[in-house]
Amino acid sequence: VAISVVRVILFIARPRTSVLGNVPNTSVFRSISQYPFAMSVPGVLVLQINSPIYFANSGYLRERLVSVSLS
Repeated sequence: VAISVVRVILFIARPRTSVLGNVPNTSVFRSISQYPFAMSVPGVLVLQINSPIYFANSGYLRERLVSVSLS
């Protein structure tokens, strides 16, 4: 039980994020890492966060946004 609680806290504190891109000729956005043919929108970063934003993970998400936007 304790391991499960620690795991949940880690998932909340460090949520997975993925950069999304537009699938050509559709209005669908998918992860660029899973769909290499998905095109990113020029000048716009579309980021999917797989967890609610809380005070506990806001610092991590800020760092993640900066690192993704610079790369």
